[in-house]
Amino acid sequence: DVGNAIAVDASGDAVLTGHFRGNATFGNYNITSSGGNDVFVAKVSGTTGAWLWATSCSRSTPTTCDWQTWRTS
Repeated sequence: DVGNAIAVDASGDAVLTGHFRGNATFGNYNITSSGGNDVFVAKVSGTTGAWLWATSCSRSTPTTCDWQTWRTS
């Protein structure tokens, strides 16, 4: 698993992005790759440190990795 970037939003929450192979766990959120290195985006609360969500998409099907995939609040 490799982290590539961290950004902090206006609420002070951190959004992390990177890639992983196999399974990745972010608090109670478990994501599974499609067999290769897949992209992940996860958000953690800047107040409590709790994971708010995590999602992934496959690098093998980049059309599913468009910006709309990540429009999760």
